Amino acid sequence: MPESTLRWQALNQKKPYLVATVFSLVLVALAIGFLFQELAASKQAEIDRITPEVDNETHKSDVFNAANTKLQQSHKQADQIVALLQERYYWGDFLAEMRSALIRAEAGVQKKLSAQKPGVQAGIWVEKMTAATDLGANAAPPGVPQWTPENRGPYRGQEGGVPIRNDMGNPGGYPASNPMGNPAASQTDSTTNVITLLCRAVSLTSVDPSANPEIAYAVGDEIKNSPVVDPKTTQVVGQISPDDANGTFTFTVNVTPLKTLDY
Repeated sequence: MPESTLRWQALNQKKPYLVATVFSLVLVALAIGFLFQELAASKQAEIDRITPEVDNETHKSDVFNAANTKLQQSHKQADQIVALLQERYYWGDFLAEMRSALIRAEAGVQKKLSAQKPGVQAGIWVEKMTAATDLGANAAPPGVPQWTPENRGPYRGQEGGVPIRNDMGNPGGYPASNPMGNPAASQTDSTTNVITLLCRAVSLTSVDPSANPEIAYAVGDEIKNSPVVDPKTTQVVGQISPDDANGTFTFTVNVTPLKTLDY
């Protein structure tokens, strides 16, 4: 029997298996298509089911966001009202803090001088308060020196019964000329927010010749440590002016509040 005839016979024998294989592949493809169709239908049904719920929740979210926006606006308005109410009492709080600074300065001076005179009493008060708008551009008169930690000098004691001279060679620690040159140049840039305090205190030179400058600087330091002022531009300025008639002296402190004041 020819070889070609044998091949055809072998192929004819395998045809049922090939047909079955192709038929199986077609069935698998149909099954997969049916499954995908069912899955798509199931997804669409689930989407149709939850769409109203999603729309309802979206509406609720929109309502919540609108209410939250109104709430935030109300909070902002309330904060503005609170700030305005606090503005009404700011001056009272500021002056109360200045009083506390004077009390702390008195306590510090009394503690320091108690070793020389037990029971010594210091008295410090504000005699006059002036806003910068009343003083003009410069709170200190022309020619009056600025007192700073650099030029205050060694005022703490005496040597051989004579008060120690300051760095400028002036006895008793009273500057006689402006060590800074131009007085206007050493003023704070925030001149429109400066409050000038004219302070008066009981003279304690009988206890210590350097006591009065120390009192002035104690007041300046305590005010600088106050949380309501700018320590960089708050300083003692001018000279000590003794008043021998009543045993007191005056000095000036320029105070710059941290908050801009409306005079």
